[in-house]
Amino acid sequence: MAIVSVKSKRRRSGKSWSTLLLGLLCALAAIGVPSFYSPAVAQDQHITKTTNAAHDVVILGYARSNQSCDGIEPPALYLDKPPDHGAVCFRTNDVRLREAIVGNLTHCLGRKISGVSVVYLPRWGYVGPDDLRYTVVFPQARRSVYVDLTVLPDRPGSPGAVPADISSPYTESPQSPGPIPACTAIVS
Repeated sequence: MAIVSVKSKRRRSGKSWSTLLLGLLCALAAIGVPSFYSPAVAQDQHITKTTNAAHDVVILGYARSNQSCDGIEPPALYLDKPPDHGAVCFRTNDVRLREAIVGNLTHCLGRKISGVSVVYLPRWGYVGPDDLRYTVVFPQARRSVYVDLTVLPDRPGSPGAVPADISSPYTESPQSPGPIPACTAIVS
């Protein structure tokens, strides 16, 4: 934080320059001028998802774009509260832009660009509730995402076996908070 030193000179109205400066800074803070020292906080999201045991579920997709609507390096993803009964990873894929969190990119909305999708993989044999929280970090904003999950039993006789990445019983320690890994890192 910068400290500003201003000599106090009395104006005709009797207010000092430092009082006026303090009032201006308070007014700017009140109307929501973004801080230059930390990313702005975008509105948090709360999402509810349902999946069947043995199936992964895409939570949300994220991308960054330039003014030409070309995909650029995606935002960073951090797992704040890991799920108790599964794992979280990301997949690189095309995502459809549904909102512009930062910048004037409304002309890119509805377009598909290269990005990442956050994926939840329930542990083998688990059925029931789970939850997690992660943060998406853009250069000028961050968004926390709270996810409530319900893992339902697979339908008897449903086609397809359990995917290879979650088919064996779970014997490892739970996922730790930190950067969300690529889904290939969880499988291998």
